[in-house]
Amino acid sequence: MSFFDEEELYRINAFDWQTEFPDIMAGGGFDAVIGNPPYVLGRETFDDKIKDYLSQKYDAFGGKYDLYIYFTEKAITLTRKSGKFGYILPNTILTNENASKLRKIILDHTSLELIKTFKNKVFKRAQVESTIIIIRRERANTDNTILVETDKNSQIPQSLFAKSENYRFNIYTNPKTECLIERIQSMSIPLGTLSDICIGIQLGGSSGSDTKESFLSKSPQGETYKRMLDGKEINRYKQTWDGNYVRYGNWLHRKRNEKYFLNPKIIIRQIGKIPLATFDENQFYTLNTIYNLINASDYSLKYFLGIINSKLGGWFWIKKNYDFKSLFPKIKKSQIEVVPIHVINFDDPADKARHEQMVSLVERMLELQKQLPAAQVPQA
Repeated sequence: MSFFDEEELYRINAFDWQTEFPDIMAGGGFDAVIGNPPYVLGRETFDDKIKDYLSQKYDAFGGKYDLYIYFTEKAITLTRKSGKFGYILPNTILTNENASKLRKIILDHTSLELIKTFKNKVFKRAQVESTIIIIRRERANTDNTILVETDKNSQIPQSLFAKSENYRFNIYTNPKTECLIERIQSMSIPLGTLSDICIGIQLGGSSGSDTKESFLSKSPQGETYKRMLDGKEINRYKQTWDGNYVRYGNWLHRKRNEKYFLNPKIIIRQIGKIPLATFDENQFYTLNTIYNLINASDYSLKYFLGIINSKLGGWFWIKKNYDFKSLFPKIKKSQIEVVPIHVINFDDPADKARHEQMVSLVERMLELQKQLPAAQVPQA
């Protein structure tokens, strides 16, 4: 507690575990710790002194201020060796990048016993879904398995989580799935090395004085007004346009380089459990609910699009990137960048033919989606 002076400690009514439970703490901690930490992001509400305290006192500090992360690390340290700890937590602990250091602490120093998720919201007022995690405070054996309770129960080796990117707790994986994913990746190259990806325009004036609505119009009011797409207008192999225009220029909060709008591109909806993407060569500008992907390779954009929208692509996404949110799940740029693209040897006629076949099938899908609205209109 030396980080604060006596007056400050009295003002905030700080709790000192060593003082309040001297015998228990001298014995290594509590036999069991249970609780429900606050689901609060303190980025705006914490002063600099509190932020400095968290960054210096907690190994799980990751640049943001989700309070449950620090409550969880503290609870682990309060649990004696071989004791048990159980919390009901936001399910962002499973995959959120900001919680990666906390997950590493759990994997390095404890044995995970149970992860339980819920179909429905546990707390009506909370804006996130919840999960229960129970651990034993002793280093896991190499063969430790975790009981996972979702819509169906399974057991997952803890070692799979330790090998995953950012130590993600991917509760829908298993050893066979991981072997298949590794095989796919060994025959592929990450999409980010073949393309250039940028999210769309962020509205709001550069000075913060204008409202978002002041940049939008249902008709062009001059040369600075550009046809604009929002994420809700994007679907698999198709798009609609609701007739909106955006006033594009330096007055926007983040206007983005025009190359992402003027070049042929794949546009990917940000909100969704899996990517939903289509092709645009009509120079639509996009809002920051859409990712714009332009080419940086000899491959066709339509080859990439076929892989992104394929059933295998969706399966891979769920197994690698699913964030377990039913409320507004978001696609991240970093996830799009690692989508595996099957390598094509353009000097091999058979390999090149496979590339061209994919492009041809994607072009057919795009054309059929254009024809679909007309086919659904009743004939007089």
